[in-house]
Amino acid sequence: MRAKRFRAKGRVLRAALAVAGCVWLAGCSVSDREASVGMPAVTEPVPAALSQGAAAEHEISGVPVLAQAPELPTGCEATSLTMLLNYEGIAADKTDVVRKLPVVDVPVYLGDDSEMTGGDPNLGFVGDPFSADGYGVYHAPIAKVLNSYLPGRALDLSGKSFDDVLAAVAEDHPVVTWMAMDLDDVSTAYVWKTPDGQQIDWKVPEHCVLLTGYDESNVTVHDPYSGQTVRYDKQRFRQVWEALGSQAVTVQSKSA
Repeated sequence: MRAKRFRAKGRVLRAALAVAGCVWLAGCSVSDREASVGMPAVTEPVPAALSQGAAAEHEISGVPVLAQAPELPTGCEATSLTMLLNYEGIAADKTDVVRKLPVVDVPVYLGDDSEMTGGDPNLGFVGDPFSADGYGVYHAPIAKVLNSYLPGRALDLSGKSFDDVLAAVAEDHPVVTWMAMDLDDVSTAYVWKTPDGQQIDWKVPEHCVLLTGYDESNVTVHDPYSGQTVRYDKQRFRQVWEALGSQAVTVQSKSA
């Protein structure tokens, strides 16, 4: 395990412990429940094919498994996206993918240490994904990078139902999905304001994986932290996915 640190005016604050290679994300519900400040709601409609629901079980074959280590100790989002791009036939490297993400400032304390200010993960990666002290990024920048590789095909399912996410998997579309590391309970570690006044609630222990399958009881993910395929209890996975903002990004089928 590795403790993240916030440094400001000579003061070191040790944050809650997070597993090395996993970063912290401000999780805010963006579903049809009330959205928390700090993560914009998504209004993009789900295609009709996804709205009809998913099959009882499905596993996508031929999806590569990549590890974020050693180059990207806090780059789980970019590594998960790289697996999706590779599955779609794009010969992208995780370090090239992460460099397409804008970088925004890490949060620091103001003069009296009573309030923090920092960058907006809705706009870019907070910190440095090549460092163990990096934080993370939300769904919108990931969708933009996906569109840069596959123009017009990114589908941001953030704020939609978990059934919509599973329906995408049932159509052989792996989904970049935010979750809690090891399905741990989610809590808010820090709160800060962005330069434009938005409040970010930074939740831990954030992680990002590629969802590739499910059945009645479990989901299958390709985990960039371990570099392995992992199965989790489906209902618990759904709970922590919702606690971290119901964030999910995938691709649409090619137009006929």
